[in-house]
Amino acid sequence: SRGTIFADTTGAININEYGAYVQVAKKILNDVVKLTASGRYDKNENFKGRFTPRLTGLVRVAEDNNIRLSYQQAYRFPSTQDQWIDLNSPSARLIGGLPQFNTYYGFDSNPVYTAESVAAYRGSFAAGSPNPALLEQAKFTAIKPETVQSYEIGYRGVIGRKLLIDAYYYFSRYNDFLSRIAVARGSSGNPSNAAVELANPGTTENLSFPVNSGNTVKATGWGLSLDYQLPANFVFSSNISGDQLTNADPGTITFFNT
Repeated sequence: SRGTIFADTTGAININEYGAYVQVAKKILNDVVKLTASGRYDKNENFKGRFTPRLTGLVRVAEDNNIRLSYQQAYRFPSTQDQWIDLNSPSARLIGGLPQFNTYYGFDSNPVYTAESVAAYRGSFAAGSPNPALLEQAKFTAIKPETVQSYEIGYRGVIGRKLLIDAYYYFSRYNDFLSRIAVARGSSGNPSNAAVELANPGTTENLSFPVNSGNTVKATGWGLSLDYQLPANFVFSSNISGDQLTNADPGTITFFNT
């Protein structure tokens, strides 16, 4: 991007990755049950390698009708933007979460404060009692891959040779859940002036960087789809689904669309 989106003013960024995958499957109980086990190992040059297993069971309850059960672990390496973005947007400068950004922006010597605490601090001026003690420092910590454990039960079957039903429910637990936090500091670069400068948006530098949640973030979801065969090869299709994320850190932007 030549410095327009990423921190690549000195040249292209190369990110090397490799992976390996293996799977075994076996039918038992006169082919009523099919068991599958698989495993995958992936390595990204900026993060430690990850191994992820998956176990599934498919049970035939009637002809063309099956119940599926699965357990899997998965991970998500931070995206290229999470690693290397350096973009000055209208609201804040978006930066990556690699250790290089901590050094470049000098967060150890010139700390930043959470956007929520800055808003509360400015609100104390409106209340007539300015209180710098409301300012809460935010620590820049190098990001790690996000991991999840997920359990699912589902049903898929054909009724009367015309109606196809597919339904599922899942429960997931995330560790090191990836999100983004908004922070601010005085624009002069002198931390001793932080309380004075943060009181005024015109003398404030706004930034945003990715973080890993310290909480075990949980997600649940379900879905149902119906496909009905009509005359003349027409098909009526409908589906509905819902997902809910809980226990995310307050003040973070979760981007939960996975």
